[in-house]
Amino acid sequence: MFVEGLSKENSNLEGIIDSYKRYKGREFENSRLISISCLANPNKDMNILDVGCGRGELSYTLSKSGAHVTGIDDSSSAIKTAKAKYLANSSMKNLEFIQDNFLNHKFNKKI
Repeated sequence: MFVEGLSKENSNLEGIIDSYKRYKGREFENSRLISISCLANPNKDMNILDVGCGRGELSYTLSKSGAHVTGIDDSSSAIKTAKAKYLANSSMKNLEFIQDNFLNHKFNKKI
């Protein structure tokens, strides 16, 4: 997780977009996303559901802990972007993205 350089400016939408572009969606520097990741306190024995995962930045970061993470979003374009960014050419077996109603699944934590 990228923490250096956090600033007040990173808390706005423009900062999130800049961070996404700068790190090509693979890391984030937005303090809100970092806080959520810390609160989830993921570990390899967890199944985590990221509701409204969007392009998958948080799901990807949580999965780096070894937890099985499922990112769910209603937007087919967001899921397509997340799959292309994090699953294409990847051997990650603990990360998946689906377009579905989150109420159809059971997880340890819902973020």
